Amino acid sequence: MMVAFERRDSSRVWRMRVAFAVALVIVLSPTAWTAAQELTSEPKDVQATGSDPIRLHVNDKNVRWGHIIRQTLSFQAIQHTFLLTEPKARGALAGPWFHDWFQSASSPFVEPHWADGGTFFVNYIAHPMGGSVYAYIYRENDPSAMRIEFGDKGYGAHLAKAAGIAALWSAQWEIGPMSEASLENVGKPPDRYKMGWVDLVITPTLGMAWMAGEDALDRFVIEKLERKIDNAPGRVAIRILMNPTRSMANLMAGQKPWKRPGRP
Repeated sequence: MMVAFERRDSSRVWRMRVAFAVALVIVLSPTAWTAAQELTSEPKDVQATGSDPIRLHVNDKNVRWGHIIRQTLSFQAIQHTFLLTEPKARGALAGPWFHDWFQSASSPFVEPHWADGGTFFVNYIAHPMGGSVYAYIYRENDPSAMRIEFGDKGYGAHLAKAAGIAALWSAQWEIGPMSEASLENVGKPPDRYKMGWVDLVITPTLGMAWMAGEDALDRFVIEKLERKIDNAPGRVAIRILMNPTRSMANLMAGQKPWKRPGRP
């Protein structure tokens, strides 16, 4: 009986994974279709058509906080959807929500500790990449920083602002109302060690280092390679592969993942 139950549960997990993949395709299909058309059509003068969404906001000096909130929560919703394909995470949805949330979120403060039992890849690579996505979403919606490049005047100040934004969104992901603590009860006693300070600190700090690294690659490597590649798919590939977190932020904004302001 236990084997049959495990098989049914495994089947349910895979159905949820497939449903998640289908939903993601549906959400991104307009962008994917537009991107495919662009790759197979002749290049157009962006300034002449005025169709570049980034150009439409270039004279708007206000940060679009509503867009930032929607796009970042969409990114985190995708992560939660994947986590909730696991039986243990789904089981945490039962029980008193506020009580379990506060018990889980209080773990780093009640019993302060650094590690959370995560692997090196998760804590020091995946989470910084997430922090970089938050920062790029902020840049995408800050007209004063949309076209800033590594080494430009004001780049350091922009990086500091982006770090602050990433820190806030990292806190929301870990202990906020739509977080691992509130939804999956990560850190709930007796497993308080599952919620530590490592992600709260590493996500924004190394996230900014990751962002700066992608910016440097874009300015000093990708742009040079683009001049040597005479086909659009090749240029698209190097932009996506060498700037993965910027590509994800572009997707969350409804843009083509290889989008660059001012560059075809």
